[in-house]
Amino acid sequence: MTINTHELLSIFRTAGRTGRVILVILTLLINLLPAASVAPPALAANGAPASSVDPIPLGDNPTCADLGEGWYELKIEPVSDGTYSDGSLTVTIDAYNTSDGQVFDWMSNIGVDSVFVKAGDNGNFYVYDPPSEAFEDVGLHGQVNPKNGKFYGLSHISFCYDLEPSIDIEKHTNGYDADSPTGPYIAVGEPVNWEYIVTNTGDVPLSNVSVSDDQGVSVYCPKDMLAAGESMTCSASGTATAGQYANIGTASGDYGGMTYQDSDPSHYFGADPAIDIEKSTNGYDADAPPGPFIMTGGLVTWTYLVTNTGNVDLINVTVSDDQGVVV
Repeated sequence: MTINTHELLSIFRTAGRTGRVILVILTLLINLLPAASVAPPALAANGAPASSVDPIPLGDNPTCADLGEGWYELKIEPVSDGTYSDGSLTVTIDAYNTSDGQVFDWMSNIGVDSVFVKAGDNGNFYVYDPPSEAFEDVGLHGQVNPKNGKFYGLSHISFCYDLEPSIDIEKHTNGYDADSPTGPYIAVGEPVNWEYIVTNTGDVPLSNVSVSDDQGVSVYCPKDMLAAGESMTCSASGTATAGQYANIGTASGDYGGMTYQDSDPSHYFGADPAIDIEKSTNGYDADAPPGPFIMTGGLVTWTYLVTNTGNVDLINVTVSDDQGVVV
């Protein structure tokens, strides 16, 4: 059974990705429908390799723009083995003959949403997204010629894809992925090293890639272009200051006249330990002589007031006296 393309286009143009979900539902319904009155002959016993998705038979000659909102098209016509590119999508195809007719395998550098295979008067439509884009498949073919029971010879192939620029940054402080406070404790005055791991998580190259820091830290990056899937590590350094510190790294990259960004926070705590002791003799803070007058043989009581005057906890706190007094 063949579906006329015009029966589907109005859904695709208005519904976008939702329309593609409807397409998959339609495919399931088609499989449940009674066979057409003139069924094509069965395929040969040792048939061609099966693709990862079942094709949807379509009439006419739709373009990728007809079939999916925002889809770009790489059209290969005539069909022959080789590698083809439009600057964004690069596809390598291998076409070959089987006992069932002509089929082809393909692989690509970025995700492909669907493939339309034109053969004879109609074509087969292979939909990968939803659920997810594909990077390769095998055994794609046209519809079956009812006169001989074999696939029609390949006329052209349209690879349909969308461009999804995106960028990701992960910021580390002294090796810690400290998105939340407090982050690592670093002694005041000690060096702080920040790493900014920037990844092109999209499927197109990004230019003018840079990293900025909201605290004015100067960030060095080894390059300013990232291919799809490529990563680089940028770096910056400073000196720890007292208390809780936070800064946010932002990565930016351009594609198609638009800028794409991502941000990631990081933290550290500047440790400034300190301790204070105030000693009193019989209640007097007698830092200088002569101090209080006490009768020989009289009771002397020393009080040691110890205070943590820093910004971190102290452990193993003790007090000693140079005259051997047990404290």
